[in-house]
Amino acid sequence: MAENIAMSQGRIDLISDEGYVVGWAWYPEEPERRVELELLINGEAVGACIANLYREDVAGSGIGDGKYGFSIAIPYHALASGTPQSVTIRDFSNGLVLCQPVVFEQPGIKNVGHQLDALGRDVKLLQSALSGLKAQERLDSRSYAALFQTVSAFFAQLADVTLAGESPRDLRTLKEAVSEATNKYQQLDFSGSTDPAISICVIAEFEIDAVYQTLLSLKAFFDQSNMELLVLDIGSSLDAPLLPLIAGNARYMRRTGLKASEQFDHLARAARGEVLLFITEPVVFQSGWVEDLPRAFAQTGIGVGALKIVGGNGVVESAGAMLKGTQCEVRCERSNVDTTLAADVDAALPRAFLVLKKCFDDLGGFKAEFELPKAALAEFCLRAAGGGWRVSYFPEFAVEVTHEEPRAHKYMQKIVDDQIRLEHIITSAKATDDGIDY
Repeated sequence: MAENIAMSQGRIDLISDEGYVVGWAWYPEEPERRVELELLINGEAVGACIANLYREDVAGSGIGDGKYGFSIAIPYHALASGTPQSVTIRDFSNGLVLCQPVVFEQPGIKNVGHQLDALGRDVKLLQSALSGLKAQERLDSRSYAALFQTVSAFFAQLADVTLAGESPRDLRTLKEAVSEATNKYQQLDFSGSTDPAISICVIAEFEIDAVYQTLLSLKAFFDQSNMELLVLDIGSSLDAPLLPLIAGNARYMRRTGLKASEQFDHLARAARGEVLLFITEPVVFQSGWVEDLPRAFAQTGIGVGALKIVGGNGVVESAGAMLKGTQCEVRCERSNVDTTLAADVDAALPRAFLVLKKCFDDLGGFKAEFELPKAALAEFCLRAAGGGWRVSYFPEFAVEVTHEEPRAHKYMQKIVDDQIRLEHIITSAKATDDGIDY
């Protein structure tokens, strides 16, 4: 029997002069469910959002609770093209286009560079630029709107130093920031498959230079025929919104205020691949092994993979972790573990790890209560073992870390809270021959 597909309805109401696509979408048969949308420009997916904004006019028309509105930014490269763009929206869950394409052309601004120059010259735009950007901040999170937050930051700094009677000569303009990114870094093309076997999920928590070095290492063996790249900007770096300028055709998302478990969950749900490679810190790949991941996961029952994490001195810092009482003890050279041999372990470590998408789906994702990566991943691994999945260490899959882990005292209270939650889960679980049984 064919599976029933929820049919959504919606439309684009307008496209503002600033390049925001505004409209609404809902599921008539499931009015409490919100539609996850993709923005298509000339048939290419360039952004995503959830239609969950309240629209008084929609509610007044008798359409559910009225919380079906959306507003999503057209990417800067489309705004800068100076040519008509075909704009439409698609339901991410079923791939169906919701409305006829709308042709958009920004007549007043043919080039983003000219726009940036105009903003830099005309300080009178300060109030309107800031108020408009603040209004956008209150709407649903958008990837490309983050680029234009740099405009707000520039003008805010300019206002602050002017009120203080200081010279603004040391401030860099938005155009300078963009020029620095485009001139300093060679643009990398990550055009990927729409039906990939492997999804590479990078969390851009560090400065743009460190993230770029990871992407450069990845580019050496990125296979457009069976891979895709997802980049999640969590708001930790002021320059991260410029990543779309240098990581061309990557699936770029910006979500701030997420716990580690929510970051993993968001990427995993957006990924299309069978095998998910998570990278949460700057790393260098020691060889082009990523293409071998589907073969490795063809082994029966492997749901999570631990990678060999090598420090800058060549010493293996982690090869997965084993449960010791209520603690996860890292396997490494210092603990006299033979890190050259494959082995089943109790948990992977979050700097770089692997998850089979089917395992993720079976477990219903990561648990939202964990703030930091180690506890979130350890709990997921324990649940995987309880569900009959293996957690395995792959010595042939190695990365070299290029940054030290954040100092523990910065997150001390979160570490304590996560450890208490994890210990409760472990002590309340019943150990069986098959793993942790809840």
